[in-house]
Amino acid sequence: MKTESRRCMRSRQGRGESAAGGTYALLRLCLYGRRDTVRRWPCGICAALLSFLLLASALTGCGRDRAEQAEKSAAGTAISEGRTTTDGAADEDATTAADMSENVAGTGEKTRVILTTGFAQDELFRVEELSCLLPEAAVYLTDTANRYKAVYGEELWKLKKDGADMETYVKDAAVAKLSRIKAMNLLAKQKGVALDASEEALALEAARTYIAALTEAERASLSITEDLAAHMYGEYALAEKVYAEIIKDINPEISDDEARVVTLEQVLLKTYELNGAGERTYFTGEKKEERYRLARDIRRQALSGETDFESLMAEYNEADEGTVYLGMGEGEEALVEAAMRLSTDEISDVLESGEGYVLLKCLSPFNQAETEDNKLRIIEERRRQTFGEEYDSFIGTLTTRFNEELWAGVALADYGDVESARFFTIYEEVFRKGER
Repeated sequence: MKTESRRCMRSRQGRGESAAGGTYALLRLCLYGRRDTVRRWPCGICAALLSFLLLASALTGCGRDRAEQAEKSAAGTAISEGRTTTDGAADEDATTAADMSENVAGTGEKTRVILTTGFAQDELFRVEELSCLLPEAAVYLTDTANRYKAVYGEELWKLKKDGADMETYVKDAAVAKLSRIKAMNLLAKQKGVALDASEEALALEAARTYIAALTEAERASLSITEDLAAHMYGEYALAEKVYAEIIKDINPEISDDEARVVTLEQVLLKTYELNGAGERTYFTGEKKEERYRLARDIRRQALSGETDFESLMAEYNEADEGTVYLGMGEGEEALVEAAMRLSTDEISDVLESGEGYVLLKCLSPFNQAETEDNKLRIIEERRRQTFGEEYDSFIGTLTTRFNEELWAGVALADYGDVESARFFTIYEEVFRKGER
């Protein structure tokens, strides 16, 4: 099933996911597991990249399985930088991306992060008694980076967002994901959840498959062994298992009206332009008014029958897609309210969104297939909320120690021999085969 928890305007090609603004949104997703950013109409190649970045947590994990759902629900352990005091502890008012993010249940509780010394060799961080070694982070880091590179090439690493380069972003995301897995394993221990012998055997099988798929140079670069890979697969499986245990009894009844999805055609006239850095400059005054007058004229042509809506859409629409879906209760409020009032073939007034002026034409006020899919997504969201409430409470009790000096010295160039992006794919293959 698709695990997207919220949807705004979505194209037929992008039914599983939709674009959101910026790599910060994905970093928040990696740290806190929430897709609570408002989705906007995409804008060309940049939007395609950002859309892919949002998909990355699914691509680098088991996108269809419960482990990925668990990650999306979990409020991630805050592994972050801070100003160190004389005793090595992070200054309490140090602000990080994690600190600025909301957690799943909105409790505001944060895991205490301490930057300290006294680590074992290659020990990157500890969450209570659980350690993460540098080779573990290297596997997550290179797996994620190589998936990005396979789609967008080396040019991806030249991009910057809010002054941070993509390599730094990928490093942060890898550590955030690992910290969640460690924290979820501690939660499993607290709840008495453990892998059985057959699951441990699957972890070992996955490890052997993964190690065998690596070249000698890749194994040497990652410093990964079969035992460590089996340990990593076991922790990932246990995170999946504790999530499934917590949400197993959450099966709410969702009505058609609550999940209703409409099918629409759109014409978007953007009211901004991008500068060389990809930043928006919004129109004001006469320039914005000119766009509004054009939108009004397009609507007039459509209503009078002078030009059919499809032709107008082909000529004027500045969104990447023409046919879109809008789920009940999601997206920008003005768009949702207007779309839900439309009957078949009815055209909306000129609406204003964060992207610009919009005209909507209703193709179907009730898309049955999409509505059924949306019910499943709503159920998964309820499950994630339930898990998040318990997880938030739990991580507020944890202390994490982070080896900042070790991580600062890590660069993707250190793993130039590693081309593999199969760690999570192998997990999916082996563990799903074990379920059959």
